[in-house]
Amino acid sequence: MGSQPNIKTYRHLVWDWNGTLMDDVQLCLEITNLLLARRALPSVDVVRYRDVFGFPLRDYCLRLGFDLRRDSFEQISDEFAEIYEGRRYECPLQTGSAQRLADLERRGVEHSLLSAYGQERLEEIVDYYELTPFFSAIIGLDNDYAQGKVERGRRCMAEMNWAAADMLYIGDTLHDAEVARAMGVDCLLVSQGHQSRARLLSSGFPVVDDLGAVGLFLAGGHDARP
Repeated sequence: MGSQPNIKTYRHLVWDWNGTLMDDVQLCLEITNLLLARRALPSVDVVRYRDVFGFPLRDYCLRLGFDLRRDSFEQISDEFAEIYEGRRYECPLQTGSAQRLADLERRGVEHSLLSAYGQERLEEIVDYYELTPFFSAIIGLDNDYAQGKVERGRRCMAEMNWAAADMLYIGDTLHDAEVARAMGVDCLLVSQGHQSRARLLSSGFPVVDDLGAVGLFLAGGHDARP
């Protein structure tokens, strides 16, 4: 997996949703600070947020300072989800999301979506942004705690009969890199989402700054490594 990817190598791109195709970083930051304020904990700015956000979410809550002996992880997650669901349509797509999907589709590339978002809500929001026709599969989870993304990815690979050598996973977190490795596929990380470029580079996978660079990178015209 160390060679420079080329668009001809990949027949199927597996996209993450939150932070990769949809820009929900600002909304997540606002809700996080609201939950911290309710508990008299210090707020975080976007730089700090990108430096501490990660999976498993329980560990992320601890890094933020939540006392999980007082408020359970499930309670905090449910509180976050209630606010998020009420405001999720405020989020824009990442710049160029639809255009990038369309451009790559015209070049013979198939797309699917693999997300830690709940299955039903994932299907609803992808449809709201009119992206559903781009995807041969939309794969979410059956819980609200971002647990089971690796298993869902592996299962769908088997069900769809996807060959690992034909696939590239595109995401915005180190967890996406972990999922890609567990699936045995290449990975490209985009640093405009929920984690900083410096953290993403620690994965050993190539990193680009935004979706505009994805097509160029896949065509071999842009070196994403430092």
